[in-house]
Amino acid sequence: MNMPKIKQIPKPVSGGLILSYKCSAECRHCIYACSQKWPADWMLLENLEKILRQLSGLYHFAKDLGFMDSEEGYLSKCHLCMEIRKYLSSKGDFTELQPKEFYQHLE
Repeated sequence: MNMPKIKQIPKPVSGGLILSYKCSAECRHCIYACSQKWPADWMLLENLEKILRQLSGLYHFAKDLGFMDSEEGYLSKCHLCMEIRKYLSSKGDFTELQPKEFYQHLE
């Protein structure tokens, strides 16, 4: 009997966190279908704290590679995440951040 090869799944280097699907914008490109029409339900604080402790690794990983915070700050968590992803894409060949060209056109 031939056993299928087991593929190794790499550790994630990026992630997102949705606190609520209710959003004042209705971006056509939103992969989560957030909108003003959703109820204003929020994630429980203890769940948020647990997730943030686990996900803070991406930020620290980028800092270890030389990422520096913007002096102007960030418009949202999505803005910070995109800046980190753009930086990491410029520093390495991370399969999770493909295609690399996506990040090259961002200002």
